[in-house]
Amino acid sequence: MKTLCTYLAAFFLTLWVFLTALFSVGLNDEIYNLAQMRSGVTEESSSVTTEERLALNQDVAKYLSGRSDSIDGLSERAQAHMQDVRALLNGVRVGMYVLMGLTLVFAVLSEKTRLPRAFVRTAGGVIAVCAAVGIFAATRFRSMFEAFHRLFFGNDLWLLNPAEDALIRVMPEKFFMNMALGVGISSVLRCLLACAILYMIRLVLKGRRTEDELRG
Repeated sequence: MKTLCTYLAAFFLTLWVFLTALFSVGLNDEIYNLAQMRSGVTEESSSVTTEERLALNQDVAKYLSGRSDSIDGLSERAQAHMQDVRALLNGVRVGMYVLMGLTLVFAVLSEKTRLPRAFVRTAGGVIAVCAAVGIFAATRFRSMFEAFHRLFFGNDLWLLNPAEDALIRVMPEKFFMNMALGVGISSVLRCLLACAILYMIRLVLKGRRTEDELRG
């Protein structure tokens, strides 16, 4: 039973770590700018000045994080789609709290000294699966991109017109590919940090256990 709880705690913690990476990257206007630069988004290609693009990035990040209630300069259709995106992220945010609660519950019931190793195995497995999906998606990104939107949105508001919406011109498909790469890198780094913290906790627990045995 404790072994099962250990791996469940590790699994839920892994998912939580990945979602924190998603939010840290997906709500950061500076990362938007880096992804746009890597995607070749320029004033000439987007017909949007650098100042306007950076301002739009800030507006999008603030809106999706709940720090503002609208995004200036968007068409009615684009604004409606961003409302759907924010609603989806709010749902994911609730899921993060649930995952953290589940992690704590199963961690209490787990074999705590085995949790770091279980996390390494679980996180490694999830990273391997994500890497395989990422490689597949890189070769079929458009179809995966469309499938994602059809799965999570019950309308076609995400099909924006580049001639009318600056949003799609500064955030083309290649931009989202680079954003996904950023989420992946952030996830791996956060998993490594979580591993280090768990192993430090393990050393502390083992040290306390040794002291208790010597006193006993």
